[in-house]
Amino acid sequence: MMLALLLSASLALQDTATARLAVPATVDSTGVLTFDAFSTEVLADHPVVRQARLLDERARAEILAAKGGVYDPTVSAAWSRKVFSATEYYDYVDAALKVPTPIGIDLKLGYEQSAGAYINPDRRTPSSGLFVAGVTIPLGRGLVTDSRRNALAQAKALGTLASAERQAAVNKLLYSATRDYAAWFEAWRRRAIIREGVALAQFRAEAVTRRLANGDAAAIDTVEAGLEYQRRLVALLEADNDWYLATQAINAYLWDAQATPVDLAPGIVPSVRGLEPEPLDTAAVGGWLSQAMLRHPDLAKALAKLQQEQANRRFYGQDLLPEIELEAAALRTGEGGLGAGWPDVSENYKLGAVGTTPLLLMKGRGRLDASKAKAESAELEAALVRRDVRLAVLVSVNDVLTLERILALQVEAVRQARFLRDGEQRRFENSESTLFLVNQRDRLLLDEEVKLVAYEAKYVKARGALALALGEPSGLRERESGP
Repeated sequence: MMLALLLSASLALQDTATARLAVPATVDSTGVLTFDAFSTEVLADHPVVRQARLLDERARAEILAAKGGVYDPTVSAAWSRKVFSATEYYDYVDAALKVPTPIGIDLKLGYEQSAGAYINPDRRTPSSGLFVAGVTIPLGRGLVTDSRRNALAQAKALGTLASAERQAAVNKLLYSATRDYAAWFEAWRRRAIIREGVALAQFRAEAVTRRLANGDAAAIDTVEAGLEYQRRLVALLEADNDWYLATQAINAYLWDAQATPVDLAPGIVPSVRGLEPEPLDTAAVGGWLSQAMLRHPDLAKALAKLQQEQANRRFYGQDLLPEIELEAAALRTGEGGLGAGWPDVSENYKLGAVGTTPLLLMKGRGRLDASKAKAESAELEAALVRRDVRLAVLVSVNDVLTLERILALQVEAVRQARFLRDGEQRRFENSESTLFLVNQRDRLLLDEEVKLVAYEAKYVKARGALALALGEPSGLRERESGP
C-alpha cells in the first residue's frame, strides 16, 4: 500500500511539474514526436546551431575584408598652396586612382598640376596640368604572392575552416540529440512494459485472493502474488524516474525562435518511426568512404589548415628574393580631358625603380623553414584525420550490422519467452503449475522485452554514430540507401 501511494505521488508530482509547460515541437494527431520532427526542431532554433551559423557570417566578413586589400581601388587627393607677402610661392594639386590587381600589379591614373613663382623644376606642369597613366610592377619579392594575396588566401581557407567547424558543431549536436532521443524512447518503452507487468501482477494478486476465498489456492500464493506486485511497483518507480530524466534531457534541445527554452507538454511520446531496422547495404560502404573523404568536416578542417600553411610557405618563400619595384607611367597634358589621345610615350614618360634586400637573409630563411615545418605538420595531421575517419566509418558499419543480427535474434527470444509464459499460465489455470513458476516465466518475458527495447535504442545510436562518422548526421535516413 505504501509503495502504491508513493507511486501515485510520484506520478502526480511529474504531472504537476509538466502541466506548466508548452508544446515546442510539431507532433502528429496522436501526440507522437517523431525523430524527424525532433531533429527539425533542434536544427531550427538551438543556440549551438545559431552560433554555428555565425561562424559562416564571420568568415564571409573576413573574406570580404581580405578581398578589399586585393581588389578595392583607392582614390587619393592632395592640395598644397603657399602665399607670402602677396606672392604665390606654389600651388600643387595631385590626385590619383589606384587599382590593385590579383597578379600583384597596380594600375594608376593620376592628375598633377602646379603653379606659382617658386616651383621645384621636377614638379612643373603645363597650365592645364598633366595626366599620368602607369603601372607598378614587383620584379622580385611580391611577384608570385604578397601580403595582400596571402591575406586573401588565408581568408578563403578560414571560410572553409569556419564552414567545417559549423558542420562539425551541428553534427555533434545532432548525434547527441540522437542518443538522447534513443534513451528517451527506451525509457518510454521500458516504462510501458513494466506498467503492463504491474497491471498483470495486480490482476493475479486479486485473482489469487479470490481463489483463496473459494478454497482453490493456498495462502502462500497470496504472499507470492503480493511480493511480485511489490517488486514490479518498485521497478515502475525506477522506470518513471528514468522517463522523467530522459524527458528533461530532450527538453534541453528545444528552443523557440526568440532563443527561449521550451519544454514538452504532457502526453507527448517518442517513436522510432522512420528509424526502424533496415538491412545495411554493405556494397555501398566503399562509396560512403569516398564521400566521407570529400565531405567530412574534421577532414575539411585539417585540409583548410593545410591550405593556410601552404599559403604561408609560398608567402615566406618570397622573403628570399630582393624587393624590387618598377614604376612606369605615360604622360600627357590635361588639354582635352581624358578622352584625348596620348602623345608618343617614348618622349613623355616617367620611370622609376627601387630595390632592397638583406644580405644574410636570416629572417627570410627562418620564416620559410618554420612555415615548411608547419605545412609538413598539417599534412601529417590531414593523414591522421583521413585514417581516423576511415576507421570510424568501418567500426560504425560493423556496429550497425552486429545490432541488426542481435535484433533479429532478440525478437525471436521475445516470441519464445511469450510462448513459455503463456504455456505456464495455461498450466497454472489447470492447476498443473504454481504461481511461482508463472511469475518466473513472466519475469523472463519482461526481461527479454526490455532487452529488445534496449537493443532498439542501441541500434538508433549506432546509426547516429555511422552518420556522424560519415560527417552527415542530418542525412541519417539517406545513409541507408547509399552515398
